Amino acid sequence: MCRAAAIFIACVLAVSLSVSVFAAGIPDPPQSYVLDEADVISDSTERYINEKNNALAEACGAQIVFVAVDFTGNYSTHDYAYELFNQWGIGDKKANNGMLYVLVIGAEDYYALPGSGVLDVLSGGALDNILSDYMEP
Repeated sequence: MCRAAAIFIACVLAVSLSVSVFAAGIPDPPQSYVLDEADVISDSTERYINEKNNALAEACGAQIVFVAVDFTGNYSTHDYAYELFNQWGIGDKKANNGMLYVLVIGAEDYYALPGSGVLDVLSGGALDNILSDYMEP
């Protein structure tokens, strides 16, 4: 049930965020599930993401975090996402069920980094489909 809910929420959130992300350096973790330094995520979308994530985290410890920056500084988008994911400790440590979406607006790039526990439910191919269907446009 929790896995199905996590997949559903990941898809819904990806659809609602057809926008871009992030800035230079590794910032401190946000107080919510959204860091929008590029100012591209609406307040209502941010509230929605936070509400759904609060329920998801309470149910099974999973977290889906969205980051939108203009640029990633000296980091590639992949390296930036990796550093954020690990420094922020996204998801439950034992279940490794975090998911990070990074949108780099200035570079017109994006990346999704799932924890290994997410890949038990959401295959790499399914994640690629989510990205190409919802993030690419």
